[in-house]
Amino acid sequence: WTCRPAPLASASVLLLRTTDEWATWFRVRVRTLQAPGWDPLGGPCQCAEGPEHKSPHKHQTRFFRLQSVLYLWSPGVQGFTRLSGLDCGLSLRDVHTQHSTGLSRSTQQYRRLFYGANQIEVKVPSIPKLLVKEVLNPFYIFQVFSVLLWSLDDYYYYASAILFMSLLSVCTSLYTVRKQYVLLHDMVSAHNVVRCSVFRGTEEDTEEILSTDLVPGDVIVIPPNGMMMPCDAALVGGTCIVNESMLTGESVPVMKTQLPLPPRGQPDAAVSELLYDPEEHRRHTLFCGTEVIQTRYYSGERVRAVVVRTGFSTVKGRLVRSILFPRPSEFQLHRDAARFLLGLVGLATVGMAYSLTLSARQGESLGRMLVEALDIVTITVPPALPAAMTAGVVYAQQRLRGGGIFSTSPQRINTAGQVNLVCFDKTGTLTEDGLDLWGVRRIQDNRFCPPEHQVAAESLERSHFLVAMATCHSLTRIEGRLSGDPLDVKMFEATGWVLEEPSPEETALHDLMTPTVVRPAKQAPAETQASEERDLVRAPSPLHTLTDRHIRVLIHTHTH
Repeated sequence: WTCRPAPLASASVLLLRTTDEWATWFRVRVRTLQAPGWDPLGGPCQCAEGPEHKSPHKHQTRFFRLQSVLYLWSPGVQGFTRLSGLDCGLSLRDVHTQHSTGLSRSTQQYRRLFYGANQIEVKVPSIPKLLVKEVLNPFYIFQVFSVLLWSLDDYYYYASAILFMSLLSVCTSLYTVRKQYVLLHDMVSAHNVVRCSVFRGTEEDTEEILSTDLVPGDVIVIPPNGMMMPCDAALVGGTCIVNESMLTGESVPVMKTQLPLPPRGQPDAAVSELLYDPEEHRRHTLFCGTEVIQTRYYSGERVRAVVVRTGFSTVKGRLVRSILFPRPSEFQLHRDAARFLLGLVGLATVGMAYSLTLSARQGESLGRMLVEALDIVTITVPPALPAAMTAGVVYAQQRLRGGGIFSTSPQRINTAGQVNLVCFDKTGTLTEDGLDLWGVRRIQDNRFCPPEHQVAAESLERSHFLVAMATCHSLTRIEGRLSGDPLDVKMFEATGWVLEEPSPEETALHDLMTPTVVRPAKQAPAETQASEERDLVRAPSPLHTLTDRHIRVLIHTHTH
């Protein structure tokens, strides 16, 4: 506990302060990592220690961990930097050329020394830790003071009753909070460990490992029947249909395609120099916790993805960290409560002064004067207030748990009770999950046409308007059913057209991507190719027609 100032390069204990308005302080201990190298994204370096053999040279790397995030000492900046994966400063071309064949076993073992196991572990606090956190509440410290004071004044029965109520409320609160942590631990670790196949330096050499052994740079194989993603990975081969409801709350599957890459022999400077960013390239990134429903591959090639982030650095890991370490918050309720307590302290001070003066005039002993004066403070604050507040919070937690809502910060429940306005960001949160097409209004000669309720009418069958509605979407078929954005589904169904996609077995037989075909239901498949060739000659693209003619579609939503 006794420390003295030291340079950052040699300090063993650090005092950290956040730069936000809360200025929260943290105390961390610096540790040392032994590894045959200093670059987390590099590989083990060899140095000669004998005339006939080489052995790995051990480098010492200083680090500390704060809120499940690792910080490494960087000699270049003479400071600690956050450990990052392949999501920083890597161009799209480098992702394909340098990281698409996987890691050797030695490189994988070397990187795991820095990144550790790929898992999001929620540690359940022990009973003593939770007890200290709960007992250090100012209300319960005041209760201990009151019980001792009443015992000195021979109020044994009253003190025993308050003590029993306080112990009961503390035990109930500890049990509830610990149970919430256990439920959170079970929910997070449900899909922490899965088996996956990875490439080992070449596309022919594969190995099946546990997902806990994955590190940034590993190339995993996405099976045709899908999998639960154990990490954040950039798709470098094939396409995937992913359910991202865990992240976005939307149950609509999303199509993921591989990262763009210029054709061989035709370098594209714009693509070559573009840096990979998981948020910017969401359409090409598989996020941890999401479920891959189906994959597509061509010419027998497997669907491959490069691991870019693991553990608490993933999107799911950041979400869990925000639950475990919530940002401090200050509400009007807290400020009002502090003013109320200060008012009670002021009132108690006046009472203590009056009691001391009256007792001194009556010639009472000093001990008796102090007991009577301090007794005024215990009368000011209701003795059963902490127990009553705890009982209310525990009851609220039980009601929330019945609705599938869990809380690891019970003190925030009282704050949530002060909310009188809730704003939702989209339709579908409080409305029925469904849309009905009411009609369309086309624009001709810069004027709106009358509403048309039958989109598939014969008068519109060959119009660019109907072609745009049938083609401008990202729909796909999953197990024979149309899947995608509900708006796109309703628009396409209203056209009466048919969407045809090749099966996974058919795509595996072709070197190039087999296109998805849409055609009128009355048109035979053999006529589709000839019709498409005529349209390519005399008609602009459907997407161009959609943007240039400003097609307007009115959607009627049923709300309940």
